[in-house]
Amino acid sequence: MILQTGDIVLYHNFFRWKQPVTWLSAFERWVTGCDYEHAGVIVDGMINEALGSGIESRPFNIHLQREGSRVMVLRPHSISSDFVVRANFKVGTAYGISGLFEQLIYRVFGRWFGHTNRKRMICTQYVAWCFGIRDWYKYTAKELMAMDGVKVIYKD
Repeated sequence: MILQTGDIVLYHNFFRWKQPVTWLSAFERWVTGCDYEHAGVIVDGMINEALGSGIESRPFNIHLQREGSRVMVLRPHSISSDFVVRANFKVGTAYGISGLFEQLIYRVFGRWFGHTNRKRMICTQYVAWCFGIRDWYKYTAKELMAMDGVKVIYKD
């Protein structure tokens, strides 16, 4: 599989009792009704993603060696000319943990009460923002999968 700039990488992290972070992953999948809970985007051969330590750009092969997760790769029909600039602009930005709680409230009440313009983001918000999506702050893996013009190019 050859990855291209703009490819979206979605993850399903398997639940493990001894790893509490996987509890959050399972809860997020349950709330969103999606089988994937984490997202990153390919930029010039690297994967950019929002992690607990912030938005980072790392070699993608790190993820190919990661046990305990499934991966799906989506390829958009096209990307905007400023995609790479947007994606790299946020590298180094802190993680937006409040986005997880805002997503939960949105899923329960069907109305957005959270921030709409902020520096800190969760992973799926970051990916949607990279694509210049208007309501990027409402996006989860489920909405990324449903974007117009994306197709699955890999699924394990």
